[in-house]
Parts: sequence; C-alpha cells; structure tokens
Amino acid sequence: MAQNISPGVYTKIIDLSQYLADIPGTFGFCPILTKRGPDNQLTFIGNGRDYRNLFGSPDIAIMGKHYGQGPYIVENHLSIATSCYVTRALPEDATYSNLFLGMQLVDPNEGSSSNSLGGGLSADPVKAELATYSHSGINSVPELDTFLDQADITTWINTTDTGGIGLSDGWLAYFRPIGRGDSYDDFAIIIEKHVNPQKTGVYVLEIYETQFDGDDVLTESYEVSFNPLDKDSAGESLYIEDVVNRFSDQIRVKINPKALEVLEEQRVEFHKNEEEDTYPDNPYYIDDPTDPNYGVLGYKEWIKQETQTVFDAAQADLETALDELVAARELTQLTAAEVVIRNTAIDLASTSVALARTALATASTDLEDAFQLDILTTKDYDTTTATIEPIHMDYGSDGSLFAIDPRSGNQVIHQATADMILAQAYVGILTDPLTLDPMDKILDTEEIWIDLVYDPGYPTNVKYSAENISKDLRRDCITITDNGDNNNFKQAKDEHDQYHLTNSRYVSRYEGYSTIFDVWTGKDIAVSPVYHMSKIIPMVDKEYELWYAPAGFNRATISDIKTLRWSPKLGERDQLYLMQLNPIVRFNVGYTVWGQLTTQVRPSALQDLNVMRLVLYIKRALEQYLKFFIFEFNDDQTWAQIKNGIIPFLETIRRKRGLKSFEVDVGATDYEFKQKIAHVNIILEPMKVIERIELNLFVK
Repeated sequence: MAQNISPGVYTKIIDLSQYLADIPGTFGFCPILTKRGPDNQLTFIGNGRDYRNLFGSPDIAIMGKHYGQGPYIVENHLSIATSCYVTRALPEDATYSNLFLGMQLVDPNEGSSSNSLGGGLSADPVKAELATYSHSGINSVPELDTFLDQADITTWINTTDTGGIGLSDGWLAYFRPIGRGDSYDDFAIIIEKHVNPQKTGVYVLEIYETQFDGDDVLTESYEVSFNPLDKDSAGESLYIEDVVNRFSDQIRVKINPKALEVLEEQRVEFHKNEEEDTYPDNPYYIDDPTDPNYGVLGYKEWIKQETQTVFDAAQADLETALDELVAARELTQLTAAEVVIRNTAIDLASTSVALARTALATASTDLEDAFQLDILTTKDYDTTTATIEPIHMDYGSDGSLFAIDPRSGNQVIHQATADMILAQAYVGILTDPLTLDPMDKILDTEEIWIDLVYDPGYPTNVKYSAENISKDLRRDCITITDNGDNNNFKQAKDEHDQYHLTNSRYVSRYEGYSTIFDVWTGKDIAVSPVYHMSKIIPMVDKEYELWYAPAGFNRATISDIKTLRWSPKLGERDQLYLMQLNPIVRFNVGYTVWGQLTTQVRPSALQDLNVMRLVLYIKRALEQYLKFFIFEFNDDQTWAQIKNGIIPFLETIRRKRGLKSFEVDVGATDYEFKQKIAHVNIILEPMKVIERIELNLFVK
C-alpha cells in the first residue's frame, strides 16, 4: 500500500457490514402459444396488465385444450407473484407484418393530389412524395435489413397512383410489429402534420387496430418528428424511432437516414437564393462558444429568417389593407358622388385585404414548413365515405404452426410443429427472429433466476423438455407438471406407467383435470392441475414462506373448481402416493391439493417439494454470497468472514421454521490449500411436515 510519511490525518473507510442477502423467489417460466407478442424471445413480465398488453387476453378457443392453457397459467402466476418469464413460440417460417413508406419524385405539373413542399413554394421542379408497400415472406429482422439494403428496392414501391419514379435509397421508413403472425395484419397507421402550426416539424403518428366488427380503433397516438435532434418541451426526444420503439406496446419503426438526406437536399435546393454566395454552407447555426465558427449562420436558421421576413411583411401588408378598409368605410356619403367614391374605395380596399390575406397564408405556410422535412401524410381515402382510412400492415403469418384441416376446411394447430417449437422453447434452442441467434438465455443461471417451470397440460414429448430444463440443464428450479387428462384411477396409472416414470427431485407431478368458469371467454373450460398450482405456490410464498407445503386444507383448498374429472378414494390415494402423483381430492370442505411430492423415487427429505425448494433457495443465496470471496486469502480470517455471514442467514430460516438444525464448517485442508480451494460444508436438517396423524383412543 502507499505510505504517506508527512504529518497529516489519513482516513480509510472499512466496511464491516457485509451480510448474506435474501434473494428473490417465485420466478416462473412458461412457454406459450399465442397470436400476439414478441416471439422466440425470453420476455420478463411483472404484472398481468403488461402481459395482456403484449400477448393478448387468454382465450383457450384459439389454441385448444392441449396448447392454449399457457396464457391462463401465466395470468394465474402473475395474479399473485410479480415475476414471470414467458416465451411465445413460433416456427422459423413465420413472417412479419410490415408496412414500408417509400419516396418518389413527382413532376408538379402532373397534377399530384399532394403538395409535399406546400405553401407558395410550389415552383420547385420536383417533389418528394410517399408511396406505400408491404413485403411478403420476411422471417427475421436481419432478413428485413438485407432486403432494405438492396439497390433495386425502389422497384418494389408502388408509384402508379401519382406517376412518380422511385428515388435511390428511396424507402423512408418501415413499420413492423413486436412479433410475427397474421394477427398483426390488423394494425394500421396514419401520419399527419400536427394541427398546431407552432409545432414546426412535428407530426402525429396514430396506430389503429381492426376490431371484430371490422372497425379500425385508435390504440396509440404519438407526437413524432423525423429530425433526430428534435425534442419536446421537457427535453425528451421526438425522433420517431426513439418515441415509437420506446413507448409503443405493439409497433417498431426504422428510419432510413439516406432518405432523410435526400429530402433535406430537395428542401435546401428549393430554398436556395439565386445568389449562391449568400446561402450558408452549414446546416445549423453554430451556438457553441468554443467553436471557432461560433455565431455563424446555418442555412436552417437562414431559411427561417428569410421566411420570417416574408411573413412579417405580409402581416404588415394585411394590417395596412385592413386600415385602408376601415378608413374607406368611414368616408362620408352625403351626396351621390361621395357614395360612389366611398364604394370604390371599399372595393379597392377589400381587394387589397383579400390579396394580403392570401399572401399571408402563403407566407405562414412557408414559415411553418421552413424546418420540416418533406414528409407527406399517409392517406388512404375511402371514396364511399370521403374519410381518411389508416394504411394496414400486411403479410404476417404464423407459418407452419397452423394447417388447414382437409375434412372441415378450418385452420387448426399443426400438432407436430406445435410440439417441436414448445419443446425447443423449454430448452432454449428456438431461433430469435431479431438476431437469428438461439434463444438460450433461459439456460443462463447467473442472470436469469427461475424457480418454477410450468407445464400447462402440453403433450408428453413437450413435458419431457419441460422436465429436462430443471433436472438436467439448470438444476436450480422445479418443474410443475401433470399426468395428462384422465377420467379414473386406471387411466391415471396407465398414463403414469407408460409415459411419466420420471425419477427426479427437480420435478413435481399433479393429477386431476378440473372444470372452471373462464372469465376471459365466459365459458366453462377444462384445465390442468398445474393451473391451480400456478396460483397456490405463489400464494404460499407470499403469505407464508417458500418452505411451507403447498398442500392441505390450510393452504391448498381450491375455490374455483366446478367439477373434477375424478376424485381418488383412500386406497387410490395410497397408490398415487407410491407413484409420487399429487392428486386434487374432493373433500367435504372443498377441493384440495393432497400431496407435495417430487418424483424422486429414493426415499429422502428431497422427496418433499417444500424441502427441495428450500434447499434450492439456500443454494442460490449461498452461491451469490460466496462469489465475493473469490480471490480473497485462504486463511482463518476469510473463513471466519464466510461463516459469520452464513450462520445468521440460516438461523433466520430456522426461526421461521424452515430448518430444524444446521451446521457450518468453513476451511481448507492442506491439500485444498495447495489447490487453492476453500470448502464450505453445511449440514441442513429441514423441518419435516406431518403427513399422517395416528389418533389412539384408549378406553378403560
């Protein structure tokens, strides 16, 4: 260390307050099939409202019983907990809905319906106007970017309506939704100049969505600018990319900077004064005092001053004309000659007022347009109503997820595809359409914390992947799964013996489909027992502790079951216990979860779900704590620091009834010392729950 030798007070702050911190719990993970939402990405959701905004409300009719329960389980989990990871799975051949805004040059003499430069500045030989286009078969954002880089992209832009020609680098913007799928074809946009003329260069972007009745309903509206430097009164960026990509729940936009340059060149050329030497070379007024060119006028400021001068002169001319009109009206008219003189003066003054008002309107428009990039309103006029209709995105597709049933002609789930993408979603090998990389963040145990993996009644081969992520890939979470949809004990046993002989402490399996009333569709639906556990387990964690058993009358009685497929009798419950199936049972006090076993076959404390969750919780907390001691000295002082942090943490759990006892040993043998290893040996004796009560009545 540095050693100061001169007189003085030298201070150090030494932190002796380190402690082993609690870690968050009740993080869920559930891959789903929906028609909306970011796809093939791991998305963190903190509440039900955000979930519905992104993925839509649950509707089991869309995907069916075997594939449509995922959204319900996510909703249930989020109704109690505040953290769930969701992956909307789609095949690689799904496509984006999209809408391009392309530019074209139009001869003003062709009678174009839109004046892109506006006002009295109409003598320009060319105008930049918008044309729209949607491209089919776009499966990923990199593919979209590649398409946009094509030199001949302007050949795709439809210019037949105005007779224009496509500009080089002539696409201005493209809009796409946050995810792929045909449901996003229901989204549409309108871009219009702001009605407030004081908001120079500001436009209103409106996003619409088509409803079931066919009407387009406004869902989002933003004030935007195509100038990357524009800001609102609060200093926030108005640039369309910044606004839409930050705030929109459904739409993303990308702007072509080359197109902005083309538009700027068109505007500059139009505004240039005949005397080239008076026209500034730089675009912006230099207001940086440290710049050697500080105070130099830029052409944007020059244009504003030029148009402001014209506007001020036009305004003065109008005021003069109005004064002349007032004076003419005040002329005497006592004689016929005076009446003629007065009427002539009024006519002349009225003409002057009309001309002055026209000139002022032109100057006002020029002033408003002085800083605006040449962006046109996107219009789709309905000739039957003469109203502006929003322009829809197009070409979205769910790919091979759906197929046409040859018998009925209806669109149905393609089961093989659905099973494949859901299985891939669980183990993190789906292709992310934003990057074309595998969606493997779900396997990152350091950054992504998950303790509950849900299987919402998926087919058997999908269940294998749901179990695999817990017992083989992550080993820090529990998969909550079911035994299929069975009508009696025999079916349940056959299903278990044939398909579900899992032997793992990382899996907990439940039995018994039930019927509930679905508030989202207003109908009765059949749900997996995982549906109920997705609410019971977070509720136990919230109201008790995660090491309390999520079973029994006190914590696992279910109020929303209308009917149960079958309720096991006592002897059948014994057999289910041996198969480590946790049943829902109908008792006189209500439907109750009557078991909390994992699927581990060998008898141990880790056969209990509450114990296994406790051990994983302690494991994760200790791992986070111990990493701060890497590269510290391997001596008694460090060992004592480690031990002094662990003991209070475990003692707190013991006082809260999670542990009966524990022992902690920290140190290093001679061999470990040479290998630069320190051991932390912890013996845990978890608190066991009561599963049987032996009531003995002694009668004398």
